[in-house]
Amino acid sequence: MIRAGLLWAGTLALMLVACGETAKDNAVAPVDGESAGVNAAIPSPAMLNSVLPQRTPTAAPVAGSFAAVSNTAMSVTGDVTIAADTLSFSLDQSYGTGGASVTTAASPYAGADIWADLFGVTADTPVEIRPVTSEQVGAKARNGGLCGKAKASFVAIARKAAGTPDELLQIAAFQGPAAPGNGASPDSLCGTYTYMPKGN
Repeated sequence: MIRAGLLWAGTLALMLVACGETAKDNAVAPVDGESAGVNAAIPSPAMLNSVLPQRTPTAAPVAGSFAAVSNTAMSVTGDVTIAADTLSFSLDQSYGTGGASVTTAASPYAGADIWADLFGVTADTPVEIRPVTSEQVGAKARNGGLCGKAKASFVAIARKAAGTPDELLQIAAFQGPAAPGNGASPDSLCGTYTYMPKGN
């Protein structure tokens, strides 16, 4: 009986060793730089940024009436009233616009030139870019329209210090087929115009 007990104990020991080796063989080695704990399964912020879609900043479309304050605005356009699909200026000109895209002022408008430098706004300021779909420039318009005698093809709108007593509205006009961006030519910029909300 003692001999049988010893044989059983030896068999059990061999079984335990075999199980331990099998578990060891099947274990998954941790990835370099990660621990083998639970945190190893949590993706890093860098990994998330590489797989999640990047969001385009959004902002409510600019609308309202604004008084010309810069020399270019006072001499070329006069005051402006902005709606979802039009920009109407008091100096005998108006522009129909298509659906807007929105970027931030940290983005380029031509080559490496960025909106923040053009408008004098912070890098996170939303910039609304609208294609011009129609242009009506009357005889009373000075110097032609936003782009002089050329047709304006895009307008960009940004609110500086939005919601404060110092708020200003910035408008830039562009000509040519290319939308403002790093692929556009610096020569496509026609000019910039500055306004303030009426009632401020």
